[in-house]
Amino acid sequence: MPNSTPLSQLETEIEEGLIACILRAPEKCLDIIPLLSPDQFATPSLSLVVKTILEVHAGSEPVQWVVIASHLAKHVATGELDINFLKALQSDVSIRADYAREFFNLHVEAFTKRKVMEVSNKFIAEAAASNGNFQGLLEDFKTHLAGFKTPTNEEGIPINEVLTLAWNEIEEAASGTRKVIPTGIPKLDEALTRGLRYGESVVIGGRPGSGKTSFMLNVVNHNPSVPILFFSFETGPAQLGKMLMSVRGKISARYLLDGSIMKSLDRDRMVVITAELQETNLHVLPSPSTGMDFIEAQARKFFEQHGPGLMVIDTINRIYEKSRKFESRQKELSYVMNRIDLLAEKLGICLVTIAQLNRESEKRGGHPRISDLRDCGELEEIADNVFLLYDDESKAEGQSATANPSTVPVSLFIGKQRLGPAGFAVEMMFRKDAFSFFPKETYYA
Repeated sequence: MPNSTPLSQLETEIEEGLIACILRAPEKCLDIIPLLSPDQFATPSLSLVVKTILEVHAGSEPVQWVVIASHLAKHVATGELDINFLKALQSDVSIRADYAREFFNLHVEAFTKRKVMEVSNKFIAEAAASNGNFQGLLEDFKTHLAGFKTPTNEEGIPINEVLTLAWNEIEEAASGTRKVIPTGIPKLDEALTRGLRYGESVVIGGRPGSGKTSFMLNVVNHNPSVPILFFSFETGPAQLGKMLMSVRGKISARYLLDGSIMKSLDRDRMVVITAELQETNLHVLPSPSTGMDFIEAQARKFFEQHGPGLMVIDTINRIYEKSRKFESRQKELSYVMNRIDLLAEKLGICLVTIAQLNRESEKRGGHPRISDLRDCGELEEIADNVFLLYDDESKAEGQSATANPSTVPVSLFIGKQRLGPAGFAVEMMFRKDAFSFFPKETYYA
């Protein structure tokens, strides 16, 4: 019998999405079909469809929509299935067969949660009715959980393929053809082996005002041809545009805020800056829905259309999974970071997540630590790279007297780098009024 636990709206969409993928292009889902079980679906109609798909798959007939539909005809005739429901699933143009694996993984996650809740509720009921034999109940509970295994569609990669992948990347690095995203700070790019790497996740932490968003806008400005998707939770689109203009033209934001730039001879310069920025392959999503389902869907759509590039989330501290419950904020952010890390690998993009630091780093002095990441949970363990921005106050006194007074020394501490050295800082200069970063030697900026 199918699981009778009621489904949330999200779980219903996941189940229907998975079956829609299979019905639209079953030939692309042949590795997923054997992993399905009618008992995994809480919707009776979908459970019946899955049972039919499995029967066709096990038989001599090809797994095609017309064959599956003919087998389901008898259930439509008896009223067990609604033919319009089936047609809607098969013809839903918003669902692509390429998403089958993503839907499958989400389905397994939802089914696992329901199964654990079912076993737990049974244990609670039996414990309430027991006469004190809790040890026996606990052993039975452990046995149920240990015997419960979820299906997976992951396959092992033979060692020869592993070595081939590694060899190809080594050759690309040696020839200089491996794609990276340079930051525009030579010493930082050198420390990162030419720049930010595709397929990896990066967390950039810092206190408010340390220049986290500005730093990423400098990276955007330095890579006009790279497809960039910017999720802006902290900054409105108009403000983000003005910041980018300041970065591009090295213009104090004050002249943009009070409009005085338009009353001077610099108006023509602003026209040129605007025209140049319009050539940048940047798309901004202001104040988006904060769940990872929405973020993943937008990322897949954007990078399938434009090709691999850079994605920025500003900030992770503003992402909330409202459809799920977590025992703590740390656990919620760990869940979010896990999905961010997997998304970077799946799409082959560089995914930068901006994060806040707690106040401990300011109280302690010196460079911040990874543990200073606010509500960090397991962020430092999950991310491929962790960089921490901070004002280098110890070197501010030695700044040249002729320097722009708004230009201050800052450092980027490389707390973690999965494929490179870590535990040291790269020194830079930050012109705060123009949101611009420069190499350390550029005091005149």
